[in-house]
Amino acid sequence: MKPLSILIFVFYSLFGSAQAWNPLSYNPNVVGIEANPMKGFSDLYVPSNNFPTSIKGVFFGLDDVMLGIDNFNWTPIDNYLNQQAALGNHTVLHVNIDPANGTTDMPNYLNGLVPFVYYAGDPSMGIVPDSCPDWNDGDLMAAMLNFIAAYGAKYNNNDRVGMVYIGLYGMWGEWHIGEIENIMPSFALTPSNKILIANAFDAAFPDKPLLARYPENMVEPQDFGYSDGLFFGQSLSTTNQYYFYNILKKDHAQHNWRLHPIGGEIDPALQPTIWQNWPNTVGQDVQACLDSIHPSFLYSHHIFTNLPPNTTEWNNAILAQKKMGYTLHVDQSRLTAQGGKPVIEFNIKNTGIAPLYANWDVKFGAINNANGQFIDLGIKKCNLNLVQPDNPNNYRSFFSTISLADGGYTCVMRVVNPIESYSTTVEPFKFANASQDANMAGWLTLGNITISGGVAGTIPVKVASVSVSPSSATISVGDSILLTSIVLPINATNKNITWLSDKPGTAYVKQNGMVIAGPGFGIDTIRAYTQDGHLLAKSVINVEKYRHLLPGQVESELFDVMSGIQTENCAEGGLNVGFIDDGDWLDYRVKVEKTGNFIVDFRIASQSDHGDIQILNAAGIVLLELPVPNTGGWQNFQTITHSGITLPVGNYSLRFKALHGAFNINWMKFSRPTYIFTGTTDNQWSVGSNWNIGSPPPQDFDGTIMITSNCVTPIGFNVRVSRPGKVFIDPSKTLTVR
Repeated sequence: MKPLSILIFVFYSLFGSAQAWNPLSYNPNVVGIEANPMKGFSDLYVPSNNFPTSIKGVFFGLDDVMLGIDNFNWTPIDNYLNQQAALGNHTVLHVNIDPANGTTDMPNYLNGLVPFVYYAGDPSMGIVPDSCPDWNDGDLMAAMLNFIAAYGAKYNNNDRVGMVYIGLYGMWGEWHIGEIENIMPSFALTPSNKILIANAFDAAFPDKPLLARYPENMVEPQDFGYSDGLFFGQSLSTTNQYYFYNILKKDHAQHNWRLHPIGGEIDPALQPTIWQNWPNTVGQDVQACLDSIHPSFLYSHHIFTNLPPNTTEWNNAILAQKKMGYTLHVDQSRLTAQGGKPVIEFNIKNTGIAPLYANWDVKFGAINNANGQFIDLGIKKCNLNLVQPDNPNNYRSFFSTISLADGGYTCVMRVVNPIESYSTTVEPFKFANASQDANMAGWLTLGNITISGGVAGTIPVKVASVSVSPSSATISVGDSILLTSIVLPINATNKNITWLSDKPGTAYVKQNGMVIAGPGFGIDTIRAYTQDGHLLAKSVINVEKYRHLLPGQVESELFDVMSGIQTENCAEGGLNVGFIDDGDWLDYRVKVEKTGNFIVDFRIASQSDHGDIQILNAAGIVLLELPVPNTGGWQNFQTITHSGITLPVGNYSLRFKALHGAFNINWMKFSRPTYIFTGTTDNQWSVGSNWNIGSPPPQDFDGTIMITSNCVTPIGFNVRVSRPGKVFIDPSKTLTVR
């Protein structure tokens, strides 16, 4: 046996280290990682300290670049982009018309065409002066649409531009006109014109991340990233619907960060003090806000002008900056070769809170251990933008076309920041690895490989194709479906899939392919990327509106369509519908599992004495009608009950109509009726007992029977009905009507 042992030892000595996965140590505080590109804190002005940054914001007035309907001067923007790129920074572009200071950045050729209204503001209330145009003016709309098209043609593929704000309209380009809307409501951009502007930006910048202010203004809220100006002040709230996270949730955009960046500005009132402690003691919990909203960058003028270097505040701000956006860590590598050509496999994870929103090139190299010579092995896009924070295993592979001579080599890799072509001083991209910069500055060391006879271990089998089953499906909000990937060839080394949803607020997909529909509805595309080779297959999911399962509780605000009502905060938590007038109605899609009788409870509040509510089926037949009592207040809720209606099995709509209005509804609950039988002795209700009943439940009864007597506490039983007339309690405590 000794020769065999020696043979095994020699085999592993030659090939084992090359074939085995090599673990790499994690280090989230590697030197310089706080300066990683496209993330962290930024400013809109010239900084006065050296706080690390890689992204810069800037405002341009439309008059800076637009000289006529088809005449543009891009020099101011180009000069700024060149200046920031030379410093190693990407730029976030804002172009606006209303600086909200009483002046205007309207192009000169339009000043005589567009009427303005001036509002002096109220400094004591923090309301700024403003000079507002009629935003629906035809010439102004034409100017904005022409500009957006030219703007995108100029900068969509420009490496110096990191992100673009959907600006132009409103105060600071934030898509509202403030107090002037109360003075001149017709000056606010109409919904149809908002759609035109948003769609124009979407079409002009297909390859650049876009940031909007309010999801409700976007024709498809899940197509954009978002920005808020009061971060850590009004980010999270369980009650205030106008806080940023709740604004996103309202339009199902709270998961947009998976494909679109989130940004904004730290609440100016908090900036001077928020970093004095960690955890912070002013404003909202920074970590909770980061984890819930997933911002990649935030403006903070105070950090770059008033923060002394290397102080507690400085260090706390650096800590927060590291927590923003992505943090990429290679936790394993495997190195093989055939014909002298190295194959580099690695598993990468994202320990940050958001993706890297760019599919930048990755370069690979080898250092000859004998003479220190560096050999460029090639370059590849590795879909780093698909590495999601909650997907721990992201396999990537690189097959070099360069042949290496036999010998020992150290393999390295690095991400190529496009700004490098504009700057000689840009900070290199850093992985959160202890071996970052270990052998070469700016490169991650992956491990060692020994090539003998042109071979090192066994190279992996590449993925050739992928498909997804089913390729399309229709499900309702609240339902789920499991998608299955089929990866060929069968013996492919790595068949892992990265699942992504185009609209995660409509159909969220887990990394096992499970799709959960809602809370939004509509058409969504689920994408399945092979982690080896980045091949793509798709499944189109049609998410129908929510169907309420009956028996069950129907929350009033979860209607399908309605006429006349409004949603508002409810004193009992959540939302209710109110402002209900005579004839107003709400339709609810329901799924009734079994034909039967239902008791209907309404949670109602009213200050009126004449309310009446009806439930109608799809044919318009009234199934119930119930008067609504005066409960003593619009938020003083009471439960009123209707003895029951019969609903057939199936999927359909029910209409809740106010025959006479003036009440609020929190919820409606449909439940099976309860039959109560009263006996005189315990023995009458014991297991195995039989007894005759005078009025048995109906043949299709599916509810609860309560057993009562003068000797026992009421007991609830499940019920089966086979033949009316007699009740039997079997050992499983199931009542059977026989």
